Amino acid sequence: MDFCRNIEFPKFKKPTALRLCRFQEDMRNFTFQLKQYEFYLTVFCVLINIFHFIILTKPAMRTSSVNLIMAAIAFSDICSFLHGIEQLYIRLSRILGNCLETTTYGFVLLEVPFFMLTDFSRRCSTWLCLSIAFIRTLVIRNPMDPFYQNLTKPKTAYFIIIAVFLTGISLGIFKMFEFTIESYDIESCCNSSITIHAFYNRVSDTFLANDAIILNSYHAVDAAFSNLIPCLLFPVVTFLLIKELWKTDENRRKILSTSKTTDSKRTTNLVLVFTFTFFIAQFPFGLNSALGYIFIETPGLM
Repeated sequence: MDFCRNIEFPKFKKPTALRLCRFQEDMRNFTFQLKQYEFYLTVFCVLINIFHFIILTKPAMRTSSVNLIMAAIAFSDICSFLHGIEQLYIRLSRILGNCLETTTYGFVLLEVPFFMLTDFSRRCSTWLCLSIAFIRTLVIRNPMDPFYQNLTKPKTAYFIIIAVFLTGISLGIFKMFEFTIESYDIESCCNSSITIHAFYNRVSDTFLANDAIILNSYHAVDAAFSNLIPCLLFPVVTFLLIKELWKTDENRRKILSTSKTTDSKRTTNLVLVFTFTFFIAQFPFGLNSALGYIFIETPGLM
């Protein structure tokens, strides 16, 4: 504990530093235990999202904008796991006895695109989920207005999906210039008698110049846009949605059939689940992304 307190939290008072050290150690142990099941979780999540995508893109399901947006979310989530699948391939190859040099130029060159794809997919998934909540709020608030009812049509989903993807790409492209590849000589892990050029990604000098102002600014903007703002908007939109449900529930029961009322409630419950899960998962992730680079001296590919 003393080492943690002196190295990790030297500017904090002893009681606070000890609590932070315990919390850090508990989180480290929890993460270590969870990573042992990473293979199973990754495969399970990919299979579930593939199943969702297939179901939601069937002709009968494509008549609803919410279903199409959910299909786009499933596709984004599949893409976000591709880097994990690459890591699992490396792990399985080693378990099977195949030697892989993961520090070759080809492997290292692919790290940035994989990281960009993961970052892009998470960003798109978050905003697509928020768009579902926004659509439900507008539709329920204006049940008799044809303009707002058109938001449930497929063309609305196509417009939102394209807009979110283009916005996410424009922000993600900037990350292409964040890293540069460096090399050093190292003993081969496959043959100890051979010395090879090993490659790795490091943050470029341009991003580190002037006390890393570009690096810190980019990650602060990226975290705010990708995680913090959507997670703060989610509770607001959900509160408005619940408020409108209380106001219009009696009228909706009179206007809509029982089946349509049930479908509407299911979609609304889906929005509530999105709100809680994204706020719990994405808000801490956004804070870490925004502030993490400020507190480390030698950032690399994370």
